[in-house]
Amino acid sequence: MRILAPLVVLFAAPLPAVASLPASAPTTRPIHEIVTGSPDVFPISFWCGPPRNFVNVERYQQIKDAGFTFIMPDGVGGHEPELQKKILDTAQQVGLKAFITDNRMPHGIAGSAEAKKRIDDIVADYKDHRALAGYYITDEPGTGMFPALGETFAYLQEKDPDHPAYINLLPNYAPLDYLGTPTYDAHVEQFVKIVKPKLLCYDHYGFLSKYDRPGFFANLETFRNQSLKSNLPFWQIVLLINHGDYRNTTEAEKRWEAWNTLAYGGKGLLFFTYWTPDKDPIWGEACFTLDGKPTKQYEHVKRINKDVQAVGKHLLRATSIGVMQQGRPGDNTRTADDLPVDFEGPNITAGYFKDGDARLMLLVNRDYRNPLDTPTTLRTGGKPLSKLDKATGKWEPVDGETAGGEFEFPLKLAPGDADLFRW
Repeated sequence: MRILAPLVVLFAAPLPAVASLPASAPTTRPIHEIVTGSPDVFPISFWCGPPRNFVNVERYQQIKDAGFTFIMPDGVGGHEPELQKKILDTAQQVGLKAFITDNRMPHGIAGSAEAKKRIDDIVADYKDHRALAGYYITDEPGTGMFPALGETFAYLQEKDPDHPAYINLLPNYAPLDYLGTPTYDAHVEQFVKIVKPKLLCYDHYGFLSKYDRPGFFANLETFRNQSLKSNLPFWQIVLLINHGDYRNTTEAEKRWEAWNTLAYGGKGLLFFTYWTPDKDPIWGEACFTLDGKPTKQYEHVKRINKDVQAVGKHLLRATSIGVMQQGRPGDNTRTADDLPVDFEGPNITAGYFKDGDARLMLLVNRDYRNPLDTPTTLRTGGKPLSKLDKATGKWEPVDGETAGGEFEFPLKLAPGDADLFRW
């Protein structure tokens, strides 16, 4: 996700309250409730929000109208406390929360009273603001930074247990010499063990100009496994903007990224990027141009976010039981031996979940170019089968044939799209 280098370790009055958001939640509540302000709202955000000249109610209302449910930093250097306060005040006016990024935040303490004072000052400035979602610390650190970052996390947790600290991790195509561990899985495991975060997040951009980078599903499997092992939610940042050797994503490709994230148990989704980062010609089409004009990407994510929210709210408290995906060889995973689903066609991801006595199955068209129409069987044990209507948010009975506890029906999905089933 990196745009700039991490904040330099450098050595303000309380903010006014506007009664448009509920009070901050303690960290004993789920992370999604802390960052969105609601127990039933799926976390959806972005990297590179509106820059300082566009931090106003009109622009933040556009964010909310597009279905984003919290705000992340602009990513291009707006780290001073005055701007963070303006971001929080503006977010609160439209009913959103935001992560702040403050240039006083140390990336380690090492017994320094001054470093602790910086954190004390940061917490004093923001922790009582009703729009605070949490504290952004840094981006894509190597394993060698983990002990120092763990000190920062621990002291922040002590001083403000109500708001999580946030770090985004590297993808599995990062060089091992930078990761600082023998394997990628060990890098993620060491992050959890040493830093002790409240949530996991990483970025993976697979849509290159001439081909799809392998490893997208393997990266999801790593975070799914670590999430279940550590009882931490995970988020993924996915590609939106074309830049460098990354191509301009279609709506179907962005849907494919989103739905596969949810199928593997992801509890949050972020897009890279919302606003064009800067004047560098490397950057292509974000949701908004540098001067604030919307592009077709904005309408893409607005439609995608609406559907993700409709499905995601039902998966927030569900536990991933297993995932099976089949399609192009070389990047397939099967995390359970016996998922209660059978297909006649290829190119499908099946995410299987439990929520109390209910079972849910998210079926994703793993082909983002072609529609899917294939006979499908779900073994429901004789229970009736329902499908979520993403447009209305209502569960509708599925028409199909039942025999011996199996429910047979035709699965029809647009390119990269998905449907959620329950029994």
